[in-house]
Amino acid sequence: MFCGDDSSKYLNDPIYGHIKLQDYVCKIIDTPQFQRLRYLKQLGTTYFVFPGAVHTRFEHCIGVSHLANTLVTRLRDYQPELGITERDIKCVTIAGLCHDLGHGPFSHVFEYSFMDRLSPSVNWSHENSSETMLEYLISDNKIESDKLFLFDIVSNQTSGADVDKFDFILRDCYYVGLKSSYDCSRLILSSRVIDQHICYEDKEYFNVYELFHTRYSLHKRIYSHKTCNAIEFMLTDAMLKANEHLEISKSASDPKRFLYLTDGIIEEIAKNSTKELESSRSIIHKMKKRNLYKLVSEALFLPLDIEKVGQDWISPEKLCEKKPKNSNLNPNDIRISWNFIHFGKKKENPVDYVNFYTKKEPTKAFRIPINKKMLCYPTTFGEHVLRIFVCDSAKMSDCKTAFENLITSINIPLY
Repeated sequence: MFCGDDSSKYLNDPIYGHIKLQDYVCKIIDTPQFQRLRYLKQLGTTYFVFPGAVHTRFEHCIGVSHLANTLVTRLRDYQPELGITERDIKCVTIAGLCHDLGHGPFSHVFEYSFMDRLSPSVNWSHENSSETMLEYLISDNKIESDKLFLFDIVSNQTSGADVDKFDFILRDCYYVGLKSSYDCSRLILSSRVIDQHICYEDKEYFNVYELFHTRYSLHKRIYSHKTCNAIEFMLTDAMLKANEHLEISKSASDPKRFLYLTDGIIEEIAKNSTKELESSRSIIHKMKKRNLYKLVSEALFLPLDIEKVGQDWISPEKLCEKKPKNSNLNPNDIRISWNFIHFGKKKENPVDYVNFYTKKEPTKAFRIPINKKMLCYPTTFGEHVLRIFVCDSAKMSDCKTAFENLITSINIPLY
């Protein structure tokens, strides 16, 4: 990092090269709340399988901030009629910078595995936690709150095409070694605001499609890898068993304590010799020796089929009802995961929600049906993946038999 002519600084990013960090961005980066993101891996447990995936929320947030600033500045320069002010640019830039402040250890593992299993009624989310951490950052570091405002540029609730996705797809592909033809710079260069929507030139249709297709590929091949899934369960079990002694969950509602809750919690447990953490230490030790929970069965389901029958037909208890006679399989031996892998809009095509324009009519926004641009495309844009694991490999056969017995009693097709 080096300084510019003004009070800004320049950072050499592996994705975008040298990027400018404005003075107001540096003031936020140089706070304990933001520096905490250095100790949260972007992809959670993925680095146990893909060793290059060691990047963190820290550089992702800086990348999102950079793209947010680049996009909103371009809109100001090329569409002065929008009346975008310097304050607007600051607000969007800061929104991109701070959007992930509330992530817990191992990112989504803390939110969807640990907190959901511990307190399913609490409805804790990293988005709400990010707001809490941002408020704490402002009060603790005396930053003017009137500079903050979230725009669809950072989090597009309509289509999902936003700079958060632009960055994590490029960055995650880079660090796990996944190739993609998606090009975010072309989307930014072709962007226009029409009727309060960010639109792209119609010739970028396939580029937008590739954005969402790459998202699906990352979830299918990387994020939801079966070994990552097994390790997620083991980390969650270790944290749940340690929670009473370390009060991990209490940190989620206390920003001062949350400041020190990072991926380092696992090593904190591993090096702690107290008797209360013995079972947690044992799980972590097994994980490090690659003695992982074993995958018993995996099945794919169409979204429409799951809408009809739901997911309650399977549980550890219901599997045990179908176990072989004289089996000692019990619900505590079983872990069940459901992953809904999709293009970003569940069972729908997210590109159907993106607005486009033509070079001849740059002020008219419209949407494009996929069959007008492509004849080779998926018939469904999402799939449910069911996986069943056992903690003890000796019980794999009994659990597999139980699943086979259970699935024959359910009127649902397998793929």
